[in-house]
Amino acid sequence: MVKRHRPRREGTDSSFHHVMLKHAWTIQGGFLSGNADLEYEVPLKRLASALGRPPSPMSAPPLTLVPAPPPSRPCSSAPALSITIPGAAMPIRTINALALSLALAIPPLAVTPLAAFADEMPGRQFADVGDFRVAYREWGEPGDPAVMLIHGIPLNSVLFSRVGPLLAEQGYHVFAPGQLGLSYTDGPMDADHSLKGQAEIMTDFANQVMPGPYILFGHDLGGGIAQIMVTDPELKEQNQVRKIVIGNSAVLDMWPVPEANAAIAKAKSAEASQIFSADNVREIVKNFASAGLMQPEETLTDEILEDLYGNYAENESTRNHFIEYLKAMDNRLTLEASPQMVMWNKPAMLLWGVHDPFQPPYVSGVALARIMPHATWEYLDASHFYPLERPQEVVDAFVAWDQQ
Repeated sequence: MVKRHRPRREGTDSSFHHVMLKHAWTIQGGFLSGNADLEYEVPLKRLASALGRPPSPMSAPPLTLVPAPPPSRPCSSAPALSITIPGAAMPIRTINALALSLALAIPPLAVTPLAAFADEMPGRQFADVGDFRVAYREWGEPGDPAVMLIHGIPLNSVLFSRVGPLLAEQGYHVFAPGQLGLSYTDGPMDADHSLKGQAEIMTDFANQVMPGPYILFGHDLGGGIAQIMVTDPELKEQNQVRKIVIGNSAVLDMWPVPEANAAIAKAKSAEASQIFSADNVREIVKNFASAGLMQPEETLTDEILEDLYGNYAENESTRNHFIEYLKAMDNRLTLEASPQMVMWNKPAMLLWGVHDPFQPPYVSGVALARIMPHATWEYLDASHFYPLERPQEVVDAFVAWDQQ
């Protein structure tokens, strides 16, 4: 069962209809067959538009609208509709194209005012974990269910500065540690900066700082780290992950993305220390972050930019760790870890922003969904760095999945 749930709306709205996209599918030579449901709440006025202008791959089986069974969760009182695609198996790109046509037809939700989070971004704490001084943010109360949030490149734990307090309000104890080379975390320059090395740091951090079993949420390269944490023969025996969320993640060999490849080449050059000056790193971080946001000017506030830039500007050692991080980026680690996610037998959610230019859902998202057919798949009307722009939607999806 693959589902996407919109955040709950108060009251009823007859302009929205609950829609189920249903098709029999299996995975066979690039085709799908079996059974899968994709659930949406779609604006009635846009439904005809979405179905009347299907993407070009939708050339074959006709679409029919028939009464659908009541949804398993409360929704608006508007009658439900089922979109059924009859006939033989169809290419995965076709299934995904229709799913995205519906998802993209949903109007964007209002972004939570950034000012609302101004007083809720806590200062960093530090924990000595082996040879490392791990910088992390923490929200919530001891005794509440624990959650670890792992960021990716080029951000640090500020990526979750708006999600953390909202999860705490919902009764979670949240920890967001920083990766070595991308944050205020410090350690030996000759340490392993690869995703495997980061996974070891995160596992040790969890065992030393976090209480008991926890939910693991990895985004971007943090998603690659999460996959390694739960599949590596040694690490999976050490951690206490009870559920996993993977968002817009590095999967298989579908990374590094072109934007990162250019920086990797420079990091491996003899002039790396001169190329990665404070000003240049500032430009790299801002450009990369902006490309993964729908509203970069509104989202990247001065406070967030200062949080991202400060350590790079002040510490040459941090810039050198950044260089080592880039040099260590190697998709062979996820080529090994991603296929093993088929063995993950605990609750899982794939949380993808449909406008992601780096790890689009129809590439890395579909690839991981095929490996993890048991996982819940949630679409968000968002780009890559959605925790900054759609924090309430992220929390709504997280809580609904965790409580089901």
